[in-house]
Amino acid sequence: MNRWLRRALQASVLLLLAGIPALQIWTVGVTTRWAPEELEQRYGPLARPLVELCARTFGDPPELGGLLTGGIWSIGLGGFELADPIALASLLAGLAWPPVALLLGGALVLLLHLAFGRLFCGALCPYGALSRLVSRLRPRFALEGSLPRWLGFVTLGAVVLAPLVGGSLVSLLPYAAVGLAMQGLVFGGWLGAVLVLGGLLLSDLLLWEHGVCRSLCPSGALQSLLGRWRVLRLEPLRKVGCEAHCHLCAESCWLGLDPRAGAPDSECDSCGRCIGVCPSSRLVLRVPVRDLPGRPQ
Repeated sequence: MNRWLRRALQASVLLLLAGIPALQIWTVGVTTRWAPEELEQRYGPLARPLVELCARTFGDPPELGGLLTGGIWSIGLGGFELADPIALASLLAGLAWPPVALLLGGALVLLLHLAFGRLFCGALCPYGALSRLVSRLRPRFALEGSLPRWLGFVTLGAVVLAPLVGGSLVSLLPYAAVGLAMQGLVFGGWLGAVLVLGGLLLSDLLLWEHGVCRSLCPSGALQSLLGRWRVLRLEPLRKVGCEAHCHLCAESCWLGLDPRAGAPDSECDSCGRCIGVCPSSRLVLRVPVRDLPGRPQ
């Protein structure tokens, strides 16, 4: 994937997570004409100045007509609602049957994981974007090493099965921690979400680089599991060889993989970094093709 397109998508997701709470407060505060004190009491310390600023600047809020709604792990687009299948599985484990719209949205997300693997991690996940920014600040005394990748499947099982014992861990999904922190800054009650997000990023900074995304994230574990059957794959051109002693693609992989033989396993998120640094232009991202006479490889 093009580097600038990837960054634009990640920035758009972060802006969306930051903007929806503000838009919700503005809509509620202006259309219902709540007293500023009541608005602040209900939604937190930033609600009152935010509504006043938006009202002075833009007037009444736009009529979205339900075009863009949702929370942290689901988002409605018109009459359709995309949903995180992990959160839905957690609801089902707690014997709570989600609405049909959520089930259909979750099924669509599963199909996208089947087709593209960890593409969400590489292009859309807000926590992944923050983790990459944090990695640039890693000090020299930071711990070198990695966590076993099977830990992601342990956390996946814990999140799904937590409702059976009366708990919920959905809010601990890394991307959800970003959204909850941003909502908390607007609605109040931000401390818990910020501590969770800060702890995750601090572990990436001082302990295992990108350890959350590589080994702990349950969403990444699910996507890599389904990615075993994905349609879009990273493949090497067989008629093009690697340059001697070249390890640029492996060094560029933020997930710690070695793409020299193509996608080494289902962990590849199709981000395209290895393609951009390969001096031989040996790696391509495509739908696998069969070896037919006369077809270039």
